[in-house]
Amino acid sequence: MTNQSGIARKFYEERHVRNLHERMSRELKGFGAHINAFEFCPHHPDGLIERYRALCNCRKPQPGMIRALLERYPVDIDARFMIGDKQSDLDAAQAAGMPAYLSMGVNLHSFIVRLLMDRSPA
Repeated sequence: MTNQSGIARKFYEERHVRNLHERMSRELKGFGAHINAFEFCPHHPDGLIERYRALCNCRKPQPGMIRALLERYPVDIDARFMIGDKQSDLDAAQAAGMPAYLSMGVNLHSFIVRLLMDRSPA
């Protein structure tokens, strides 16, 4: 789930983002991993492309992308959380009613293991 305002600002096209997601899926498949959905917001209020020039509810820190995913996929509400690398990620999660954690370039696997250990009941 990512903001991709570069689409609205003519830096790249939606197809480029989709191609990146396809490549990520192929590479992750080699490790036995799978991503159910990729979400991105192509909008920006100052976009150069009119159809993407918008204030929308999917651009983080708004919770639209999170809410769309929660409607599409059954999730154990008590077990869900979000990991982000920007404050807007945390703000979007909070607006959607879920806890969020900031990951600052650490090893993601170690970060998640430590996070899950801290969240588990004693």
